[in-house]
Amino acid sequence: MSPPSTPHPRPTDLANLAREKLGRKKTQRLLDHCKECPDCAEQLLRAVREQPLATGRPALSKWNWISIGVLLVALLAVVGALWWILRSASRPPAIGFELSQDAEQPLPAPGGSTLPPSVIVRGG
Repeated sequence: MSPPSTPHPRPTDLANLAREKLGRKKTQRLLDHCKECPDCAEQLLRAVREQPLATGRPALSKWNWISIGVLLVALLAVVGALWWILRSASRPPAIGFELSQDAEQPLPAPGGSTLPPSVIVRGG
């Protein structure tokens, strides 16, 4: 196997790579070196094995909490809109231009007697 084309990384860089604390470019550069250099690859594997396992609940960042809040507000808005639509659909229609029971009663005639609406003649 030919010697690696890049210089050997520092042990602290390999430890930081094992902790996933490096940027994308530096991580890629170290991984490319470890593909060519078995000694550095072994050091990296040793550093990964020495990392403690993550136990417990992962910490949520500020943006995670903002996303959760937006999701809850959207969910409440959808539930509220559905409740409003279903509530409106279950009500009887409002009395508008339709005839009410009062319109079926006979209208008073000009002389005080009550005649049904069909007998009253206007403008004659």
